[in-house]
Amino acid sequence: MRGLLIPILVALAAGAVGAMIVLWARGRFSSVGGVAAVERVVTANGAARCVEATRLLRALAARGDSASIIRDFNAIEMPLLQAIPDCPPDYKVELIAALDGCARACRVVEASKRIMTMRNSMVA
Repeated sequence: MRGLLIPILVALAAGAVGAMIVLWARGRFSSVGGVAAVERVVTANGAARCVEATRLLRALAARGDSASIIRDFNAIEMPLLQAIPDCPPDYKVELIAALDGCARACRVVEASKRIMTMRNSMVA
């Protein structure tokens, strides 16, 4: 019985270390927005949608990952367009700045143009 105790303890310790590495890697290399952040934007109503979109866009711009920007912007583009009339005028300035930051951070020209089109429609 004692002969099996040490290998079992070593296997448990290795499993715990492996689980910790997986959790660390998920936090370190996961996308900024992700499903939860996009879902918060899509499920929010009115001015709250503008607030959530601004938070998401700022985080994406800070990360600078073009693939995440494109994926998340594709998901929130239409709901955000529907919510723009409900955005408070003071908060539109922050949303414009967040869109501008995302457009600058995105390296895919077509996506950057779409983001800038939304931004420019809010400026006018």
